[in-house]
Amino acid sequence: MLDVVRRPLRLLFVDGNTRAQRESHAAGYGGLQPAQAYAEEVAAIEPGVVTDICLPADAGANLPDGAGLKSYDGIVLTGSALHIYQLEPAVTRQIELMRAIYGGVSFLAPASVIAGGAEGFGPQGISLVKFFFLCT
Repeated sequence: MLDVVRRPLRLLFVDGNTRAQRESHAAGYGGLQPAQAYAEEVAAIEPGVVTDICLPADAGANLPDGAGLKSYDGIVLTGSALHIYQLEPAVTRQIELMRAIYGGVSFLAPASVIAGGAEGFGPQGISLVKFFFLCT
């Protein structure tokens, strides 16, 4: 009989918020920053899971490259209060990370920006990236 040892699941949690946004969230939600909360929930469901947290909005953050990303079984994007149409360093660092994760094809807003397009709000407050992307 073959003796199989199951290795722990390894997940990367990408928190796209700035330090100030994460601290504000933690102050209002039991002391946990968004990625920490996600990681704890997953650990409750899958005991033994190995979780790493990545903070691409932070200057000088240690971000995994393509080879490093391949070492994970999955990547969880926790979201961000930032806006992709405001191209500041905290956003552009995330675009570069998404390029490494998705190989240049992501959900429509980052993909549009990576390809040189733009995202913005329409008169109703609805993102125009889909319209922009489908009509060009």
